[in-house]
Amino acid sequence: MVIPSFIIPSELQLSKAVLVNQDPSLLIAAVSVQKRSACPCCGKQSKSVHGFYDRSLADLPVSGRETKVILRVRKFFCKNRKCSRKVFTERFVDQIKPYKRCFSRSADLVRSVGTELGGNKGAALCKVIGYPVSSSTVLRTLKGIGVTARALTSGTIGVDDWAYKKGRNYGTIIVDLINKEVIDLLPDREADTLADWLKGHPEVHTVSRDRASAYALGIRKGAPDAI
Repeated sequence: MVIPSFIIPSELQLSKAVLVNQDPSLLIAAVSVQKRSACPCCGKQSKSVHGFYDRSLADLPVSGRETKVILRVRKFFCKNRKCSRKVFTERFVDQIKPYKRCFSRSADLVRSVGTELGGNKGAALCKVIGYPVSSSTVLRTLKGIGVTARALTSGTIGVDDWAYKKGRNYGTIIVDLINKEVIDLLPDREADTLADWLKGHPEVHTVSRDRASAYALGIRKGAPDAI
């Protein structure tokens, strides 16, 4: 049975696919038919099967219906005698990552929603569109985004505080106002912390800041010539 790519990623090699209507959700059962898989430790390809097991994976909703995929996958023997791993679970190229309980494209959806709406509202929207997750899952997905720190800024920044926990713990957020992106988060809102950061970024010439006296002092100490 051929399943459209909007239901199952087309790059996966699957067979014996069955769609089961479990109103209001949809269940898909399939079997992986990759001929071989690479050992995660040594990279050697193996086609010697040790056994089988089932993985339950959440996928994108179909017509607003929650979709689950039960995938029969394999364990392989590693034939490299020098490798410390003797048995390993089947690996996939793209859409299915080790230890994950959803397809990569599903995580991309949650990441996009969370970036726009945050934890609580992001989780609420995901539930409406048929991919129910908790606010903690949304935040955990956001924390997994790889961020590369910029060595240089545009020179025009904004400085304000933000809450680790409202009313208790606060840090400092620094935003590049030209590129319109967050460039750093400082662990507190002390003058010396901000001053040290500014000394490491001599290209800063303009600062829009919170009115807190600590920030005013930090800017005077770290970037005395900034506007």
